[in-house]
Amino acid sequence: MTEEEILLVGKNLTIDKEKLAGFSLKTVGEVVNDVAFFCGAENCGVLKNNIDSEINISCQNFYKSILNVQCRFGAFNFHGLESEYLFGTYTLRRSSFCIRCYLSENLTRCFEVDSSRSCADAYFCHNCENVREGMFCFNAKNLNYAIGNVELPKEDYLRVKRKVLDEIVNALERDGTYGLNVFNLVERKRAKTEKIDHDLVAYGVSRDSSQ
Repeated sequence: MTEEEILLVGKNLTIDKEKLAGFSLKTVGEVVNDVAFFCGAENCGVLKNNIDSEINISCQNFYKSILNVQCRFGAFNFHGLESEYLFGTYTLRRSSFCIRCYLSENLTRCFEVDSSRSCADAYFCHNCENVREGMFCFNAKNLNYAIGNVELPKEDYLRVKRKVLDEIVNALERDGTYGLNVFNLVERKRAKTEKIDHDLVAYGVSRDSSQ
């Protein structure tokens, strides 16, 4: 529906007071059923090849995305601004070539990055600024070739990076999914550590004596 149609329908459709009296989370579906008919859409500017996408302003080549402004080439995104080549992102601004990145700005070639800005070639990072070639970095600034907030020689970093990327690609080709993400890193690490401790106890070995 257009904005004008939405305003017209909103003036004429109402909910009975009797239904509102018993309003709760259990009854909300039934209560709003009389008015919840339509999905409003706002599309304007230069638009081209946007499929199953709504609220687009000057966007091109988007698939199943919502609320993108001056963007091009993307799929399964929400709220992009002046960005291109995005996949599975949420609120990303002035960024390009990003997959599964969230609440960030000025990212380039990033994967699983959250709440960061001005980063490039970053993977599984959170709350970072000006991190270039970084993996598993948190609350960090101005790092290059870093893993876990520790800078490494370029050759060592690139060797580890290649192993990580190969593992991701192999998992995607084999299973169609990759379980690790920037939000479950800590839980996965804790679970792995607890399993190691459990196995050591089962064999009558303490962690200190095994190191």
